[in-house]
Amino acid sequence: MQIDNSIYFNPDRLLSYNCLLSIVIGERGVGKTYSMKDYCIRHFLKQHKKFCWIRRYASDLDEAIGTNDDFKFFSAVSQKHPYKYSMTQNKKMISLYLNDRVCGYATSLRAAESLKGSEYSDVDTIVLDEFLVGDGGSHYLKNEPMYLLSLIETIARFRKIRVILLGNASGSIVNPYFDFFKIHLPYNSEYQTF
Repeated sequence: MQIDNSIYFNPDRLLSYNCLLSIVIGERGVGKTYSMKDYCIRHFLKQHKKFCWIRRYASDLDEAIGTNDDFKFFSAVSQKHPYKYSMTQNKKMISLYLNDRVCGYATSLRAAESLKGSEYSDVDTIVLDEFLVGDGGSHYLKNEPMYLLSLIETIARFRKIRVILLGNASGSIVNPYFDFFKIHLPYNSEYQTF
């Protein structure tokens, strides 16, 4: 029996709009995180451009990335992309390696302020994973969209980049991002541009 791949998220159409900020909301398990990791690897290999993977808190990031002894960030895509993966970590940022070359970075949104003054001129994709809070007890940072905008400014420095926010449909549509950017869900359409 063959799996119907059409149920999984494919970012190609979304990214063809070349928007600064794209928001993806979908059911759990449809491959939002997987497909963006896949895109980031392919983009690095083809364009030599790096990415920055963001989670809200350091504890969320630790859970998603793992440790040097239990590195798991690329485990889901490693079958499709069988490369050597590793990481190094300092107080501000985690560097992610593909075949001993830095392919991306990871940090928490909470740590974004400490990155000011650093240079990331080779980063052109930012992914904020799990941007919607569900019922799991987590909560938004105070003025959270401002943390994201500060991080975008730190990384982009007036360059063209892409920022993709990934969230589960089980998260609330009442959230600081929709309020801040005055976003409404695209009824009667798969995509909506603002």
